[in-house]
Amino acid sequence: MEYFKNKDEIVIYWSQNTIGKGIRDNSFYPKPKSLFDDMRDNRVERESTASYFTCPAMSNKLKNTFLFKSTMDCQYQYDFSDENKTTSRPSGNGYQFKNDRTQMLSYGPTFLFDMQYHLFAEEPVEAFFTSPYFHEPKYTQYGSAIPGEFNIGRWFRPYVFEIQMWKNKGEIKFEVDEPLFYIEFKTNKKVILKRFKLNEKLHQYSMQCVDSTLLFGRGQSLLSRYARFKDTDLDKDVLFQIKNNLID
Repeated sequence: MEYFKNKDEIVIYWSQNTIGKGIRDNSFYPKPKSLFDDMRDNRVERESTASYFTCPAMSNKLKNTFLFKSTMDCQYQYDFSDENKTTSRPSGNGYQFKNDRTQMLSYGPTFLFDMQYHLFAEEPVEAFFTSPYFHEPKYTQYGSAIPGEFNIGRWFRPYVFEIQMWKNKGEIKFEVDEPLFYIEFKTNKKVILKRFKLNEKLHQYSMQCVDSTLLFGRGQSLLSRYARFKDTDLDKDVLFQIKNNLID
């Protein structure tokens, strides 16, 4: 596999599309912004070295953590307090959302929103997905983004924005530009983002990774999935398709 030439940098390829059968590309989602750059825009200028901006343990983490925001105002209502589970979107705008999982916690269901991000790298790197912790998103009073982590250089599947609700009945609202979640890339290298267009072949590879549990059974470890991904040369096929569909 070809590696990026600058050893101090790592290229993260990314693409955004909506959930559904086949591909529904949405190019109106803005390029993610690093947490460091976002916080620097709000930095108070003072002559002091006692700042976490100058601490490498903190600043490196901020530089490789990226912020993803809502692109619209929208709200939803739901009632999962009885057998007649209902959901609605009172306003005209909004992301499509659905409940595909068996409820795991007694106090609230989970909802999938129709935004998903595909990420890939030419070398192993862990990506950690979490709710914002350096912003104050208003939606977290209703629920929280479900966290997760996997190696985006050794596996190719989408991250889907999914929320665990705090209650079985209520509402959830989002505002335009409201922070939704962070993605931290666990590397000491400088992250370079390059966007690609998800084509049918990449979508097929992604679904193969998603459906591997159905094919090989539950209980697989991530390491066993990574090994199968590499042994079948899917990593090379994915990278070939991505490089032939780069947007920037």
